[in-house]
Amino acid sequence: MIKTLKFILSALVLGIALSSCGDASNEATTTRTFTGCFAIVRDSDNPTGRGYDKLTYEVKLNYTTGMAQINIKDLQLDENTTYNNVSIADIPFKITKEGWVEVTSNNTVGVVAGSERELALTGLDLRMCDRYIADSYYRVFYMNYTIDGQYTVLSSPVAQYQFGTTMSTSPEGVYETTATDYVFGIDPKNMTFNLLIKNTAFVEQMPSMNILLEKVPFTVSGSTLSFKADEIVPKIGDTPYPGYTITDLNGYLDLSTGMTMRFSCTPEKMPLDFNVSVDCKYTFSK
Repeated sequence: MIKTLKFILSALVLGIALSSCGDASNEATTTRTFTGCFAIVRDSDNPTGRGYDKLTYEVKLNYTTGMAQINIKDLQLDENTTYNNVSIADIPFKITKEGWVEVTSNNTVGVVAGSERELALTGLDLRMCDRYIADSYYRVFYMNYTIDGQYTVLSSPVAQYQFGTTMSTSPEGVYETTATDYVFGIDPKNMTFNLLIKNTAFVEQMPSMNILLEKVPFTVSGSTLSFKADEIVPKIGDTPYPGYTITDLNGYLDLSTGMTMRFSCTPEKMPLDFNVSVDCKYTFSK
């Protein structure tokens, strides 16, 4: 996975450099745009966080200068404070050996378009990378920052895709698979998510199913969404299946590393108790 990411980024940088030849500025740049992002905003009045959606982030990387520019569109901090466009310029970035682009600053300024208003930003941490999973392309992105020492913001796309290893343990033994994928749909306003578990199977002979867990509550700390639910009736399509009730669900989605999760299930047509553990990391590939 690391070699793949290095190759992708190297090819990208080379392509940018070649395309910039003959340009008046002779600078190699690229711009990435992330639409459909959420923001969980925490402050002293609401430490658990209030959620907003429909944010857009534009990240321009200048490989010649090693500096980044970030534009944040439709940023809302509370009921009375919304900024249509905030521009943050000249922040250094680096590319890690794992293939992540990291843009960080302990102290910088965001300029509000159309006004003289400037926002003091501290603890800015933006990370993004490209992933290829089974010939499909996924972008990973998140951003964490504090505004004016008051509002702490965590942002990432509403749709989150996780891939890794799923292990089911029962009295019959252990079944391990990498065929099961996980798709999160974040609802920031209600601080819940829907989780689509694709190709679910607890034993090798079990036909795989796509099951949906709805309205799982979560809390936020740093770059992590922690979640827990005592009992959830899954759906297959639009149909609830109480015979496959999920119990003792708990885990976390760390936007910088991946997702881990555990739950139990006793399918009514299989007289076995299954304890399931999931380990998804951004370094995983298949």
